[in-house]
Amino acid sequence: MKTPYLTKSRYIDGLRCEKKLWLGWHQRLPYEEALPFSVLDTGNRIGRGACALFPGGVEVTEKPYEHEAAVARTLELMAGDTPAIFEAAFEAHGIRIRVDILERLEEGWGLREVKSSTSASEEKGHVDDVAVQLYVLQGAGVDITSVELIHVNNTYRLESGGVVWPEMLIRRDLTLEANDRLSQVADKVPKLFEVLALDEAPEVYATKSLCAKPYRCDYFDHCMAAKPQDWTGLLYRIHPNRLAALHAQGIESIPDIPEDFKLPEKQALALDCLASGEIWVSEDLADALRTLGPPAYYMDFETMAPGIPAYVGTRPYETAPFQFSVHYIDEDGVLTHTAYLAEGDVHPGREFAEELIAAIDQTDVPVVVYNESFELGVLGALCEMFPDLAEDLGAIMKNVV
Repeated sequence: MKTPYLTKSRYIDGLRCEKKLWLGWHQRLPYEEALPFSVLDTGNRIGRGACALFPGGVEVTEKPYEHEAAVARTLELMAGDTPAIFEAAFEAHGIRIRVDILERLEEGWGLREVKSSTSASEEKGHVDDVAVQLYVLQGAGVDITSVELIHVNNTYRLESGGVVWPEMLIRRDLTLEANDRLSQVADKVPKLFEVLALDEAPEVYATKSLCAKPYRCDYFDHCMAAKPQDWTGLLYRIHPNRLAALHAQGIESIPDIPEDFKLPEKQALALDCLASGEIWVSEDLADALRTLGPPAYYMDFETMAPGIPAYVGTRPYETAPFQFSVHYIDEDGVLTHTAYLAEGDVHPGREFAEELIAAIDQTDVPVVVYNESFELGVLGALCEMFPDLAEDLGAIMKNVV
């Protein structure tokens, strides 16, 4: 069996969940290409864009499975006069890393980590990310005198001519933070190797708050498969603290929750319905539904928020509506449907708004939506973008329910 080794990603995984670390080595998932415009694809594209900040830089093109060759190529470039090395490869303390950008400085080298986020985030492990790389680089004998996180500038606006990467990206110094975290890295690494040496995955209590934030874990379905179908975590909006309290008592199924366990009103109601097998219907439901027509519109939007601006004048991660669906049912129950889907490379906001105004031409009819705050937020943003359409859009907004 191959000798286990850590990588930057595995180290971060181990900090968050030792079970994921173990699974990532012993039950690896098949490699999948990043889907276009996915979070991973956006990160890859921003990483390539960041190279524009370092003219004359050279990429180490060896694949991850060609680690020894990548290390040799990195050392060769360091021995020359290359101003920056992209995907520089190193190994020390049993940890293999690829540095996004290694910048040659007048004194020593600069570690540059590129992220698609708009700030340095502890929740996303950014300081730990650069700290473990610094730990390896120092172990490999590289004199690192500066550590930076390169992240997205969310005030940047795309102009005609394409992305200007030096303006879209911000360089934030994390030298002090990375050095302060080194002792924690040194303490943690041996413990993570102990986890990898286990014959079975360590027990970790899987919850949606642990396993789906800030991103859904690749092993989410694997760990959730062991949960009962009536798992307590499925109770309506149960707080993680209550879920942990139930787990501490050995309670995993909703029907096993004791009567004296304190729950908010809606959760207690759901528990009663499950225990009794009876359906609960609010006495006010019928009256509430009568206010929703017919006649009535049923409206739904789709939006995108690309990390790299897609339209001139927009910022990174700015929401742009590109599709709507509007069903209308009249007094006689006749249903009609109107839809819009943006095309081309021009911001669809005005066309979207004009088509929506034409589709919803009655101002005294309820407009039913699934997520009121979302649709109203989109409409409000369109009002700000196109003041001449604000009155007509406002007429739609006042009827949204």
